[in-house]
Amino acid sequence: FELFCEHFGLSIDAKELSQNYILSLGKMTFLIDGAEELLSNLYGKVKMYIITNGLKSVQRSRYALSNISHFFEDIFISEEIGAFSSEFVVKGCCQVPSSQYQPPKV
Repeated sequence: FELFCEHFGLSIDAKELSQNYILSLGKMTFLIDGAEELLSNLYGKVKMYIITNGLKSVQRSRYALSNISHFFEDIFISEEIGAFSSEFVVKGCCQVPSSQYQPPKV
């Protein structure tokens, strides 16, 4: 945000702008057309999880505000579990609850 403010000649606090941006992201939820219908059709037939590299504060807020959270067994957020590679997360996360997942040592 510092580069953004500098580029556009804005005399505002870049750190504050960044914090407000992240807070705003967490207040927005939106789905791809047909997503809720697909989840509804799959619900009860397969176990579903959310796996995201997003920021914890943004993703937890969005998850809580969404009308689809009840479809999922758990949500794995890279920042919470300390695994920033989706490959590590996908290979091992759904075997244990997100609060107990330990990423492999690299």
